[in-house]
Amino acid sequence: MVQARLRQLFWGACFGMCCLILSNWVGAEDVSVELSGSGQHVIKIAVPGFLAQGTASDVLAAELAPVLQNDLRISGFFDTLENEAVRIEGIHRDDGSIGEIQFQQWADLGARLLVKGVYQFQGNALILECRVYDTLGGDFILGKRYEGDMTQVRAIIHRFADEIIEKMTGERGISSSKIIFVSNRNGAKELFQIDFDGANLTQLTRDNSLVMSPAVSPDGKKVVYTSYKENNPDLYLMDLGTKKSESIAMYPGLNFAADWSPDGNTLALTLSKDGNPELYLLDLASKNLTRLTKNKWNDVSASWAPNGRELVYTADNIGAPHLYIMERTGSNPRRVSFHGSYNVSPSWSPTGDMIAFASSMDGDFNIYTMQTNGDMLRRLTSGIGRNEDPAWSPDGRYIAFQSTRDGTNSIYIMNADGSNQRKLTDNKGLDLSPTWVR
Repeated sequence: MVQARLRQLFWGACFGMCCLILSNWVGAEDVSVELSGSGQHVIKIAVPGFLAQGTASDVLAAELAPVLQNDLRISGFFDTLENEAVRIEGIHRDDGSIGEIQFQQWADLGARLLVKGVYQFQGNALILECRVYDTLGGDFILGKRYEGDMTQVRAIIHRFADEIIEKMTGERGISSSKIIFVSNRNGAKELFQIDFDGANLTQLTRDNSLVMSPAVSPDGKKVVYTSYKENNPDLYLMDLGTKKSESIAMYPGLNFAADWSPDGNTLALTLSKDGNPELYLLDLASKNLTRLTKNKWNDVSASWAPNGRELVYTADNIGAPHLYIMERTGSNPRRVSFHGSYNVSPSWSPTGDMIAFASSMDGDFNIYTMQTNGDMLRRLTSGIGRNEDPAWSPDGRYIAFQSTRDGTNSIYIMNADGSNQRKLTDNKGLDLSPTWVR
């Protein structure tokens, strides 16, 4: 009942972890929340500074709210009040606990939802309690209690942002997700990982060579990539927990552009061991290969359909690269892109109904989406620079891509309709080939 009513609120308005313990707040009640038709596209939410209890430092309080505000804004579902607007007197008790809340004051500022949070330390453990209220009626909508250590502060806030998004939309948010990409910021092209909000940049490989075309497994625990560290473009698999890598395809010539099947058991990849680049399936358990294409032209960059029965890929059999779909057996290949003369890097959406790709059909490289039969073509990016290598988020609501619009290749994220484009990485390197960690 609560979920249905809250989803009605949202759609009417717009149209683990180690040592981390998550539990439902005791006392949540069924809440009827509705919005009258107002033409709003997002829900206005207030996120004032979190309160420190006991001996906890106020310094941490300044870090928590901005992270949550940013997560909610990035989601595209919420608009947050400016910091100046959330400084209302008389809403907390002197002891730092959540006291009587003046809901009408928040509603008068335009906030429909209100987040209140307190935190304290018990030994080395950080205890964080968060609540969400409806300001119109003062109803309690969501409450969570988290326990972790100081290294998990941002992860905890990301988790709470995802809880809010799920409560309001019925779908889990992806604030806790990460993106892996290639960068030469430390010299050689290596794999790096970054949080969804652009924080916590971490280097994954140290091959001191050329690394390319990463792809993350469906369970988010492994990444395959191509590396030249043995002087040939060979395919490697890294365990993201241990950061240990092993070679899984070292055939003569190209071993690259791998993509995981939805069940995580098979890789579709491009090999040139028999001449020109062709598509193969690699069974990860047996290491057996199945050849899918056998042509005089180039077949590359396969991407799995979420049903595991089809693949979209790029072929240049008519003299220019276009997109094709075939069965996982290699049968029934058919062309699905019919505009422009250069269409590459297809990525099948997790929802199964759309394909994102890069194209130069308007003279500049941009990101497009289309239905799987080629209909409903839509350009998502425009302007200066090249926009390439689209990668869907696990929930299909966002697309990561690389762009040179600011003078060098950087990683960007946008909503699946092209809105809310934002830069994820800085200009400290050539950043390429994003892929989401689920």
